[in-house]
Amino acid sequence: MKSSWPEREKETAGLEDYLKVIFKLSDPDPQVRATAISEEMNIKRPSVTSAVSRLKEKGFVEHKRYGPVILTKKGQQLAEEVKERHEVLFRFFTEILNIDEARAKDDACQIEHYVSEKTLEKISKFVDFLISCPRDRAIVLENFKQYVSEGTRNEEMKGCCEG
Repeated sequence: MKSSWPEREKETAGLEDYLKVIFKLSDPDPQVRATAISEEMNIKRPSVTSAVSRLKEKGFVEHKRYGPVILTKKGQQLAEEVKERHEVLFRFFTEILNIDEARAKDDACQIEHYVSEKTLEKISKFVDFLISCPRDRAIVLENFKQYVSEGTRNEEMKGCCEG
């Protein structure tokens, strides 16, 4: 999952958040108004205008003054990548680490911008690996839950977990 950003820039996280919102709002109508972005993100319209200008400069959106914001193919690709990173992290936090959904959503939103492709790929494979074996998943996750809450390991896990 190679990122569409030419390089990781300081402003990347904020602009990726705008792309995610534009992507979300563009279904079913691909023409998104700046006012809708402002309302969705709970920020002032001038901030949206500035961000949209930067996204346009980078080729991620098309926009004419007072017109709708439309994702370019490049912008849609990056928005989908960010959404996928978010979903992988959210799934890991909720299904594996048993973190509540609100906290998992916030944490995934923060981390999705900075996690490396290799790390994200391994997290995704780890989740898939555990999910694909329900019996072992239940055993491992129940023992992990006990370890987190009590600091102790279940007897059946002691042999494999002590070094």
